[in-house]
Amino acid sequence: MRQATSTALAVLETYPWPLRSLRVLTTADFDRLTEAMALPPLVSVQEAADDLGMTRQGVLKAIKGKVLPATRVGGTWVLQRSVVEGARARRGA
Repeated sequence: MRQATSTALAVLETYPWPLRSLRVLTTADFDRLTEAMALPPLVSVQEAADDLGMTRQGVLKAIKGKVLPATRVGGTWVLQRSVVEGARARRGA
C-alpha cells in the first residue's frame, strides 16, 4: 500500500491540476467497490434503429441533434435501453 501510494503521488505531481483527493485500495476492496457499480443496459445504434423502426442513419441524426441522448464509447455510440424504450413509447412504435 505504501508503494502504491508513493507511486500514485509521484505520477500525480506531473499533472497540471492540483490534487484534490487520492484513494488507495487493496485489490479486494477495489473489486468490491466496482462490482457495485453496475452499468445500465445499453444498445447499439443498429439495435436502437431496429427497436424504433428507424434507419441507423436516422438514429445517428437524432443523436447528433440531441433528440436521443447517447454516449460515445471509443468510436461507437451506445444508448441506454430505457431511453430507446421511452422513445418507442412516445412514437407509438
